[in-house]
Amino acid sequence: MKTKSHKLFFRIMFFVIGLMLFAFGIAVAIVADFGVSAWDAVSVGLYEHFHLSIGTWMNVTSLLLILLGGWLRHERPKLSCMITSFVMSGFVDFFVWLMNGVSISPWIGKLTLFLVGVIIISIGCGTYLVGNFAPCPIDYFMVALRDKFQTNIRTAMTLCEGSGFILAFLVSGPIGLGTLLSVFIYGPLIQYFHQHAKELHQSLLYRFP
Repeated sequence: MKTKSHKLFFRIMFFVIGLMLFAFGIAVAIVADFGVSAWDAVSVGLYEHFHLSIGTWMNVTSLLLILLGGWLRHERPKLSCMITSFVMSGFVDFFVWLMNGVSISPWIGKLTLFLVGVIIISIGCGTYLVGNFAPCPIDYFMVALRDKFQTNIRTAMTLCEGSGFILAFLVSGPIGLGTLLSVFIYGPLIQYFHQHAKELHQSLLYRFP
């Protein structure tokens, strides 16, 4: 029983800390104004048009991704994915509020802050996935694309980000060079940090059986 409780504790710890880092990284990327990831750009664009919070629009786009994923896989949409969306969107709103008024003007400063945001996002994503709870809606959608078109993760991610890029353009989201860069750099970084997070998780389980 003690072993099971320890395993659950560490899973929850990695899940929550990972989501907090993930959300903080998103907020940093937004402040950098160098171009956030495609689907985050959609949320920001909708926020600027309709003035609900960014976190609220993250939930709306997350629900859309879940519904599309369920349709592509011919299954009942996994609404449990919204748990992840609700938790992370709350953190995003908090961190955006915390950094309200922060402005970076030189482009080199924007690039630097953007890269910091990307690294934090990758660490957070790689960490929260270790918890193995409800998947992120965009991950659910990506897997649905992979299964539908019988392709690999890399191509599915490109399709996923590409569709987000088009939608972000339509809603006048903050598309920039960073939006294009994110398509190619998130995958390798997330994989790298996820591997290290798994090793840390296993180490903690070994030290505290």
